[in-house]
Amino acid sequence: MYICLMNWRTEISLKESDFHISHKDFMLGMGSCFAVHMHEKFEYFGFGSVTNPTGILYNSRSISKMLNLLLGKEKLDESRFVERDEMICHYDFHMDMRAKNKEDFMDFLVQAQKAFQASWEKASVIIITLGTANVYTKENEIVANCHKQPNSLFTKQVMSIEEIISDIKQITLLAEAKKTLFTVSPVRHLKDGFIENQLSKAHLISAIHKIGVSYFPAYEIVIDDLRDYRFYKKDLVHPSEEAVDYVWEKFKSTYFKQETIDNIKRVHKFRSLQNHRPFNTFSISNEANTKKKAVQFQALKQEIPHLKEKLETKSQ
Repeated sequence: MYICLMNWRTEISLKESDFHISHKDFMLGMGSCFAVHMHEKFEYFGFGSVTNPTGILYNSRSISKMLNLLLGKEKLDESRFVERDEMICHYDFHMDMRAKNKEDFMDFLVQAQKAFQASWEKASVIIITLGTANVYTKENEIVANCHKQPNSLFTKQVMSIEEIISDIKQITLLAEAKKTLFTVSPVRHLKDGFIENQLSKAHLISAIHKIGVSYFPAYEIVIDDLRDYRFYKKDLVHPSEEAVDYVWEKFKSTYFKQETIDNIKRVHKFRSLQNHRPFNTFSISNEANTKKKAVQFQALKQEIPHLKEKLETKSQ
């Protein structure tokens, strides 16, 4: 009897990167909401990491512009302030960056610049996640967010490959002394249209490959490797927790040496103890467990000298 063993997946095999990441590195991520997923993984496993200090950004122009602004190489264009629901926003920023008035907004920006520049100084790895090439312009300038203003104020267009390449060059020039890698978010922007989303992602991937920067294929892993709606959330657009875990495993095999992978296992073991929820938080046994966790964390710090000073209690 002949039995045919069918292969239902086309798994992506990735080569080891030319550079490696360890707990010695400090990560700075910018870009789409997928960048947040990666940041959460770094945080969970004890790496130093910050992401999107002024909110999520989706296109290369807004990311490049924000980097220049936060590094003090460009001034804020005050003509792009906009009022929304009795709050002041700005067309170059995500809606998370808002204030009661322009003065408060400028104060927030000064604080954001100080915090960002401190992170930039110690960052050794820059991770840029591009989300889309479909953008909206107002007076021929790309906006990071339309802030729910009337559609008549904006013109929708797809950025050309050449425009994206120009932005990538600007980003890599700013980060020339750091390990920089690019990735394209697997989140599909279906509100733009199915064909338009594919064209957008194609422009992003083409630009990255034409310029020859380090590229991690998060988009291809989800779209071509997992390739199943069970790996998406209920909206059928955003990757599920399982999909993010799978991408993380691929990232580990690409950018981490075995020593770092072993350290990650140690952190995960501690996390399992740390995140255990006691039945009675006031019990003697829970007090003893709290002390045990503190001792184990100090031992972990001895094993991994560059581990974060504190691991916040939260689920993976």
